[in-house]
Amino acid sequence: MTKARSSVISFGSNGSTIPDASQGRNGAKKGWIPAQRFAMVFGITYLASAIAGYFMIGIKQYPLVPNGVLMIFGMNPLHISIHFLVGLIWIASAFSKRFSILVNIAFGVVFGLLTVLGLMNLLSFLGVTGLADPDNYLHLFTGTLGLFYGTVGARGSSALDLEEDAPIDNTSATW
Repeated sequence: MTKARSSVISFGSNGSTIPDASQGRNGAKKGWIPAQRFAMVFGITYLASAIAGYFMIGIKQYPLVPNGVLMIFGMNPLHISIHFLVGLIWIASAFSKRFSILVNIAFGVVFGLLTVLGLMNLLSFLGVTGLADPDNYLHLFTGTLGLFYGTVGARGSSALDLEEDAPIDNTSATW
């Protein structure tokens, strides 16, 4: 028979909480998990698209007109402002493992709903106009990745990523 090593997560009975996720057990800063990297990259992307949209389309007659196009995506000042807010929230969430995971899940669900509403042509007030609108596919892509990096892809496969969530009681177990 072989002996396998089992990692059991145990929480202290004295009411102790999980340590700060941004630091390891020895107090040293650890690397970012995939959920945080995704949040930062997409936060910067959405923030940059909003800033570019403000420069290209402007904020005249806020919030709905004029409709304009940023690359291939329909935009108006309200749509740009939403992208700006999403970018800021995603960037802010990137500095916390738990918050980045929660925000990725929340935005994944929201962007999934936006995809459905856009495909049903219910987002024309944001410049998203029907089935063939590229924004629908951007929302689908963003929502899918958000859900992935908020769930199964959040932590990656590295033991380093997993070990800092809670104190680990390394005990031997015979299988």
